[in-house]
Amino acid sequence: MPTITTVTLPGALVAALEDRDSFQDGRSGGVEQAVAEALYTRATRVKRGKGVSVLVTLTAEQSGALADYLHSLLGLVDAALVPASEFGVSRARLAAIVREVGDAQNAAEAEDARQAEPQPATPEAPEQPPLAPGPTPTEVAPAGPGKFIVTLDEIRVHCVPVLAPTREAAQREAARIVAADQATWYDHTEPLCVGDAQTEAEWDAEQESLARMGINGMVGPLSVSRPKDTPKAKFQAPRTDHHADDSECPPAHKHTSSGKPLVPECPGRAYSTAACTCGWTTRSAVKTYVDETRRRHLATEHG
Repeated sequence: MPTITTVTLPGALVAALEDRDSFQDGRSGGVEQAVAEALYTRATRVKRGKGVSVLVTLTAEQSGALADYLHSLLGLVDAALVPASEFGVSRARLAAIVREVGDAQNAAEAEDARQAEPQPATPEAPEQPPLAPGPTPTEVAPAGPGKFIVTLDEIRVHCVPVLAPTREAAQREAARIVAADQATWYDHTEPLCVGDAQTEAEWDAEQESLARMGINGMVGPLSVSRPKDTPKAKFQAPRTDHHADDSECPPAHKHTSSGKPLVPECPGRAYSTAACTCGWTTRSAVKTYVDETRRRHLATEHG
């Protein structure tokens, strides 16, 4: 069983990560989703003085993913791309947190390695009689992120499609997208007003209802159906890892936060790249820095 370690993070930093929807990339069952659940759902908040600390329990692999991501944020701060205040902590505190999470990962990996060593054989327990047959429990699949449509502005002229795990997260993401590019999305003088987050089915039902009532959009979204036969081009910028000889490192190969391989046949991750379908590319030796820059590109150029 993987070793569980506990790390303590400032509440302001966790809130900043949640506002950025960090680790919530829409994939189900991955390490990023497990880190997101640990940070935003299962974490314990403790009031200390004037602030709040967040106690998070993680495996070694999850600690590595968190350490890599925080290290990439520190790189953005050092490159003067993002101020440290955006993450609710100072640059020195962020660097200390990166070291603390890295130390927790190393300790958990050492304990996992110790447990993996051969143990003395123990006598086998006597065979138990089989249990009586009974009903098989039904497995309930966890709900993944869904697509929402959020209306913006007091007269509801901007309809922003976003992927988010909840309606509240969809509203925050839509407001962030519009506020980040006022010239494209928002050219009115009224304060930014965020409407309800609707699923596609709810949106279509409302459009049909307004059309039947003959309403032209004065109390709801404009009664114009979204084109479904010519969808907007969806840009993608997947990340790929590479060995030192430029050969591709398969996703199945696991590594430590420093790129050291955890499988015998892998020579180690030397660098990572991301290439958008629009032609944009990036490359770095830090895997999570590539993830951060490709997400920033998709949000600013194709959001």
